[in-house]
Amino acid sequence: MITIALFVYNRPEHTHRTLLALQRAKYANMSHLYIFSDGAKSNRDKYMVDEVRSICSSVSGFASVEVVERQSNVGLAHNIISGLDYLFKQKDRVIVLEDDLLVSYGFIEYMVDALEFYRNKGVFSISGYTPNVMIPVNYSYSTYIVPRTCSWGWATWKEKWNKVDWNVSDFNSFICNNNLINSFNKAGNDLTPMLLKQQLGIINSWSIRFTYAAFKLNEPSVYPIRSLIENNGVDGSGTNMRYSNRYMSIPVHQIESEYFVDDISVNNAILRSFSSFYDTSIFRSIINYFKIKKYIKSIS
Repeated sequence: MITIALFVYNRPEHTHRTLLALQRAKYANMSHLYIFSDGAKSNRDKYMVDEVRSICSSVSGFASVEVVERQSNVGLAHNIISGLDYLFKQKDRVIVLEDDLLVSYGFIEYMVDALEFYRNKGVFSISGYTPNVMIPVNYSYSTYIVPRTCSWGWATWKEKWNKVDWNVSDFNSFICNNNLINSFNKAGNDLTPMLLKQQLGIINSWSIRFTYAAFKLNEPSVYPIRSLIENNGVDGSGTNMRYSNRYMSIPVHQIESEYFVDDISVNNAILRSFSSFYDTSIFRSIINYFKIKKYIKSIS
């Protein structure tokens, strides 16, 4: 059984395009689609939320469709965490999308194949998106391994999801350990500052906590060498994204599963390119350094 979770809010045009792309994907008619629609923050948002729900209620082309309508606004992080908690009580693996992600024809097939191939190989999650990283000329595989999860079209298994500590209970011991910080930041030095913001209540991100859980377990994620996802939410309309063309990528039609990388060790050349994509500027890194030191002083 193929289970897909789609999280939507107040963007009817984005939702419509996402559903159209998903309907056209291979294996769509074999997939069970669960749509989690967050409630409106205000009366101003209610019209757009109702528009989204109208689109979702009439969608077809899947084995089944279930729409969960939140009665109040719970926010993106809670909508995703509670929605996947609900699904993982019934399912052992779930593919996850948000309302601004356009999938390629082979996206579902890739996810199904990768979830099966990497099931018992010490992998934490599967990503359908990849940033524009440099792949070595002699690299012959269709996937690569990095120690960072992705929130743009991804999948995981029940046993991985249930290991996440959403409170990040050991954060204070982590933030005081430079070796742990350096290790966590191998896939981008933006990670620790994001986790600090999460713990300070500045942001509310399920994704950074998910990535930290993978780090604690020392379990990497799998990425395709070419993206199977196009994010059309980098237009400033999303919850956590301002306008940017930095993350734009042209998705490929499909990824060949016979070329999945079997060895889950990290390719250092790919990791360097990957981390440089997410690394912050020197100026921002200095600011983040002092913010971390300030926090450490506050808990000493």
